[in-house]
Amino acid sequence: QEVNRHLCEKHVIPLLGARKLRDLKATEVDAWLTELSITLSTRTLQAIRSCLNRAVKRAMARDRVRRNVVDLTELPTGRRGRPSKALSPQQADDVLIKTAGDRLHPYIVVSLLTGARTEELRALRWNHVHLEGRATAIPPVPAYIEVWRSVRATGDTTTRRSRRTLALPGRCIDALRAQRVQQAADRLAAGPSWKESGLVFATAVGSEMDPANVRRDLR
Repeated sequence: QEVNRHLCEKHVIPLLGARKLRDLKATEVDAWLTELSITLSTRTLQAIRSCLNRAVKRAMARDRVRRNVVDLTELPTGRRGRPSKALSPQQADDVLIKTAGDRLHPYIVVSLLTGARTEELRALRWNHVHLEGRATAIPPVPAYIEVWRSVRATGDTTTRRSRRTLALPGRCIDALRAQRVQQAADRLAAGPSWKESGLVFATAVGSEMDPANVRRDLR
């Protein structure tokens, strides 16, 4: 909803807001979309056109317009998006293999194989990790983590719908068990300096990792 509101405020209302819907012509919508296609991606154009389409359909339902001129328009091809920065499968395999001896390895494994965001994993607590699943449930539930929090100022995930439960593949289960062992060793080594936070991924003294910690260690 926030994205749609932003698109309407930035693109739909300034260009078409002063027009009465009953006077709007398909040629005007075509020209508007063609102009936007110079600077916007095809996906963004599709979202903007969808916003206008829904608005006109609501007007039709209230007998304010007789037809939906948006349905008569064609979606132009927009500007090419930025090249993807995502890792290729081979690159992801390389990262998993070549970081195997690093203390950040469990974090990397869980991040790559579950898709959880960095602000979510850095806030993940052990009481939200269920490596044994729920064997007594019918049907049994495999291992999972509850991604309910983030390190954002509010402590919430990006959106309410971002709160989710993620099943863990075997590689993640092994990584999290190794992380538990590593953290126990860190606790002993830190002694009185240890800060018990309950976090799964923490610094060597148990405190919360910040983005700089993660970027530095990954480099």
